[in-house]
Amino acid sequence: MKRIIFLTLFGILAIVHAKSHTKLSYLYSNTNEIEVARIKYDKDATCVTFKTTRQVGPTFKIGHGIYLVDDKGERYHAIETNGIKFDSLYVLSKDQQLNFSIKFPSIEESNCALDIICPGSFGVYGLHDSKVKLNIPKAKGRADNAETDFQHFKLQDTEIEGTIHFADGNILTQVYCHSEAPRPYLREESTKYSSIDASGHFSATFKMYTPQMIQLRDARLMNTNFYTGFIYARPGDRISVEMSGISEGKGIAYKNLSGREAYNRLTNCPWISITCFNMQKYFGNLSDGFAGYSYEQHCSMLKADFEKAMEYADYVCWHYRLSPYETLLYLNSVKSFYINQLSNVDVFIKNKYQDAREEEERMRYKAMLDKADYSYLKFLDPEDVSLLYCDIDPFGYSDQLYPIESCISKVPENTPNRWRKIIELQQEELNRITGWTGRTFFMEMLIAQEAFQMVFRYHISEAELAEVKSMLSHPYCRQYLDIIYDEYKLSH
Repeated sequence: MKRIIFLTLFGILAIVHAKSHTKLSYLYSNTNEIEVARIKYDKDATCVTFKTTRQVGPTFKIGHGIYLVDDKGERYHAIETNGIKFDSLYVLSKDQQLNFSIKFPSIEESNCALDIICPGSFGVYGLHDSKVKLNIPKAKGRADNAETDFQHFKLQDTEIEGTIHFADGNILTQVYCHSEAPRPYLREESTKYSSIDASGHFSATFKMYTPQMIQLRDARLMNTNFYTGFIYARPGDRISVEMSGISEGKGIAYKNLSGREAYNRLTNCPWISITCFNMQKYFGNLSDGFAGYSYEQHCSMLKADFEKAMEYADYVCWHYRLSPYETLLYLNSVKSFYINQLSNVDVFIKNKYQDAREEEERMRYKAMLDKADYSYLKFLDPEDVSLLYCDIDPFGYSDQLYPIESCISKVPENTPNRWRKIIELQQEELNRITGWTGRTFFMEMLIAQEAFQMVFRYHISEAELAEVKSMLSHPYCRQYLDIIYDEYKLSH
């Protein structure tokens, strides 16, 4: 009798431990081809059941690198499948549905959230029981004075070496700075190829003035949006990397051989998902005049997508437990993508207006220009030095919003301190457009970069350049201007 009672109690405990969630919600998914039907937590494994939707294409495949990320940021890689085989291509007939499950190592049942990521294929983020409300705090970044030390503003070699475990001797890895505006006139290098030897080892050396997000990518994936990963690197760093290919999904482990902190949590965040909202679809409509959308609708859709992207960014910073400085860099990367998209819209309109031959077409784009709203720049902190490490280009924005040529024509050539007055005129107009006040770091950096045009295009004298330099108080910007003039003298 005692034995029967013991077995019954054991059975009850097993049932209690094996808990399933079938009503699930998620914050974001970049696929509409599959749904997560159930998550079962057991003492031996965590089992996730999937089903394909009617949107699934004619073929379907699940890579063996699929993994879960728990609420501590830990990864759990798939053990086995049921109903489907890893890396097998399935040809589906119309309306055919696949039901399959994937077993992962046992993890504690969580009232927080899980991410399910299949590298190179799809990601479902913030997956949780529908009955549970996620309390995601607003992400707040904080600058790190050691990371924005202006003494690093000199051309230095940054060395990256490491091992890619899936490699063979015929594969190249592309390693390049994650920046839309590398400064070749300062001899910075933005792209390096490195062959991978038989043991999977590669190495590359960059010349850079400021910290950059270095992107590592399998050269076979050149024309896709799926990357192997990012690394935060600074001038003079010597970094060692250990990583697997994108199909492995094991992330990147790296250490700084120069003794500086390595940002592993930032490196292993799901960066690419930020760009998977509808921004690209709307931006693609620019070539045919917004494809039926009005300018206001177009911008409104971009802004709505940005709000979703920022909500997702809050989740990533919380879920992956980023430090305050990592959070700052991550949030800036989201903002820079959004701002670049909106500024591209404004540049498109400006070019259409200038190229229009018919008066009716010209007036249509003129009306759009008159409605242009640059309030999106207010999402930036104009005193944040780390903006230089993202895809944000102060020089590009000044040229797009209010080009210096517009100011040059308004100040006669014989005017005393002419170039200083030209810059002041541009700054006054840019402050009006952006709503900023005073001469912020962002504005000073813009002045320093405008000096590039003054020196290389208009050949201003050293005395005139000194007058412009007197407007700068930030040591970083003053050094930048000195470097520009040194490069000019070397080239002439």
